[in-house]
Amino acid sequence: MRPFFLFTSLSISLLAPAVARAQASSLVGTWRRISQLDSAGTTIQPPNPPAYTTFTADGQYSTIAIPAGRAKVQKPWSEMSREELLALVQRVNVHRGTYTTSGNTVTRTMVTNLDPLAEGEKITQSFRFTGDTALNSTSPASKAGARLVRVR
Repeated sequence: MRPFFLFTSLSISLLAPAVARAQASSLVGTWRRISQLDSAGTTIQPPNPPAYTTFTADGQYSTIAIPAGRAKVQKPWSEMSREELLALVQRVNVHRGTYTTSGNTVTRTMVTNLDPLAEGEKITQSFRFTGDTALNSTSPASKAGARLVRVR
């Protein structure tokens, strides 16, 4: 019994890093958010702009979501009114930083963000894959999450 336990423990300790690396490598690439749910599990309306997130093999990520059809103001930013400037960035989501994975959990740390107050914040989500689709959620108890598809 003891040799079996030792073999099993050793096998698990050797395989766990390989499984974590496989999950992380599955995440590498560019993903497009195609749907998003609030904490009650209801589709967010109006839908947020499509978001694109790229995960690199060296632990970096970048997210960008810019709505289509924004007004094109024909003057320099320095001459725009407060309302014109706000209209440019409403519903825009841009941030980048580092990420780590552990099992089926990814933790992103924002290094830069359109909103400087969010810099340094961490986003922890669980994820699972079905082919080229990834489903993520903020916690097992929350119904909030998103469906992402790999961009090829």
